[in-house]
Amino acid sequence: MTLPGFAKSPLPDYSFTRLTHKGTSDFDFAALGAAMDCTRDFNLAGIIYAEGEQRYLVRPGKRHPNGQSGIITHVIVTKMPEKSTTHSVGKSLTAAVSSSSLGPEIASTVLSCGAMLITAGVMAISAAATPLTAGASGALVAIGYAGAAASGLQCLNGLYRLYDFVENGGDTAQWLDSQNWYVATSTALDLISLASAGGALKEALATWRAMKSVSSLKAMEWLKNYPRQDRARLTELIIRLQNPGISHKEIKAAIRAGLYPKRFPVQPIQIELTRQLANVVNSAAALAGSAISGVIAAPNNVPKTGRYIIGTIQSLAVL
Repeated sequence: MTLPGFAKSPLPDYSFTRLTHKGTSDFDFAALGAAMDCTRDFNLAGIIYAEGEQRYLVRPGKRHPNGQSGIITHVIVTKMPEKSTTHSVGKSLTAAVSSSSLGPEIASTVLSCGAMLITAGVMAISAAATPLTAGASGALVAIGYAGAAASGLQCLNGLYRLYDFVENGGDTAQWLDSQNWYVATSTALDLISLASAGGALKEALATWRAMKSVSSLKAMEWLKNYPRQDRARLTELIIRLQNPGISHKEIKAAIRAGLYPKRFPVQPIQIELTRQLANVVNSAAALAGSAISGVIAAPNNVPKTGRYIIGTIQSLAVL
């Protein structure tokens, strides 16, 4: 039985539970594991023991579904009471699958929706910020907007999958995981999010370097207090970045002409630093989400997605 999206299990450890004399004593899980490892379909698959409403992790799985259907990641062993029916056993197994899969689904959804909210906040304060670097290129700006859209779609997809797991036991989610178009779309969205995260980290690093070049303060103090002399040096740096090749004499002339302030105000600078900090957190959320259920967790989905896209384009070209 496949556990889509299974990551670190929230289930209690079976070996520890046995010390309290719970569980089953008439089943050889070690022999089952050895037999499973001798077969291709079950090699390195995990084992879950289901007893009533309780689930125990006997052996952690070392196989990942990678967005594909039919890959066995865990085998569930359960006792069948004498009067139990096929329907009741199936319901028990469905509950076991859902409880194990829900944790990674929740984590992935929280990260995606959190990234979407952070992105919305960053966009809202960007107009009041003072750029501390030469600014992002047009390509990085476009990737940033694409990443924001990708995070929003991943959030909506995660919410729907959670609803499906709660209401339908994950039937629709498992069907989606078996569809090439869905795997390709999910992989593409995750790649866009990772590209956007990379661009944001690059801009944040450039900002940090710019601030360090003109200020002797620690980074944590930049948001609290920024001395006048540091602001004067930072103002000159910003003018040079916006006007490559400008001389010191020309900078003074531009300031006297009122084209630039003698010292940039503290508030816009701190807003820009806050924006960059939010970008770093957003990038970390994108990386964490990808490690749970995205490209980082299943890198082999990337070439599959490429082949699917090429095949789709070729099919459309024939038409």
